[in-house]
Amino acid sequence: MGDLTEPLELAKSYVLSQAIFGAYQVGIWDHFGRDPNGTLSVAAYAEEKGLSTHHLLGMMEYLARRQFFIESEKRVFALSPKGRELLAEGWLGYFVFFVGGYGKVLDRMGEQVNRAIAYGKDVVRDGHCVAVASEIVGERPTHGNFETMLRRAASNPDRPARVLDIGCGSGKFLLRLMRGVDAQEGIGVDLVEEACALARATMSAAGYADKTRILEGDARALLSLDSSLEGTVDLITAMFVVHEFFGRDLSNGARLIAELARTLTPGRGRLLIMDKHIDILETEAPLFFTEFKLIHDFTNQRLISRAQWHDVIEMAGLHIVHEEILPKHTGTILLECMLP
Repeated sequence: MGDLTEPLELAKSYVLSQAIFGAYQVGIWDHFGRDPNGTLSVAAYAEEKGLSTHHLLGMMEYLARRQFFIESEKRVFALSPKGRELLAEGWLGYFVFFVGGYGKVLDRMGEQVNRAIAYGKDVVRDGHCVAVASEIVGERPTHGNFETMLRRAASNPDRPARVLDIGCGSGKFLLRLMRGVDAQEGIGVDLVEEACALARATMSAAGYADKTRILEGDARALLSLDSSLEGTVDLITAMFVVHEFFGRDLSNGARLIAELARTLTPGRGRLLIMDKHIDILETEAPLFFTEFKLIHDFTNQRLISRAQWHDVIEMAGLHIVHEEILPKHTGTILLECMLP
């Protein structure tokens, strides 16, 4: 039969990914995130959350055998070093992203190839999981997304009074942005109802409810959500969302960016775009980038090269005043753009 070790490891990795995400769904990782040195009693946790004790035990025993937990006493589990690393380094975000956000799409790739189904009609991603995963990853130093964006946002001595975050998710970044630049007003925009509710809760808990507005809707038609924004926004931040403006026609994406830029304050408004570029795939496939490219090919999205980013920004009537390439393994670019 030959050596089955590698193929079986691939199959086992699929099962492990599902189990790690399953533990996320029932709050196991949140439980240990609040107290990494604590323990979890299967019986007590199942009763508290109304879970199946049998299935929870099976999941925890499996993850212990895969070295993410240690059974400290019978049916009581603690984090192992590998489990601690999963949380501390933000690796959990990748499981939430791929399994939770794009699992249904990946499950049905063959049907899309066969033209039996169409994305957007028969299958869609889970936008809430995508947003949560992006935050988990973005907050960690491995990628440094939040810190890089915040540093650039605060680099201009002319501090922005009104800031706007596209794809705001739970609002954690918007809150940090407002604090970092001492903004008078913050606006978040997200398509997902659950994300908007989380963002409002985040702002309320931080005492920023009266200084923020969260708009539920498509940022590609921002002025239709609130026409009063035209020409009034000093800083727009968009992390890993602008590529969703692109389909097969980049000129349409440029048109949508130009529409978004209409909200910028004349003379000083800035648009900060942090997104992916595919140049890195010409030489290697860092970390998860090959998989990242695949899911975009199956969800009517398009990833482009650095040169194409420059072309699109120019077509949108903007000019790039600062460009930054993030660490090679991230495949990420930061573009600061302004109107002429």
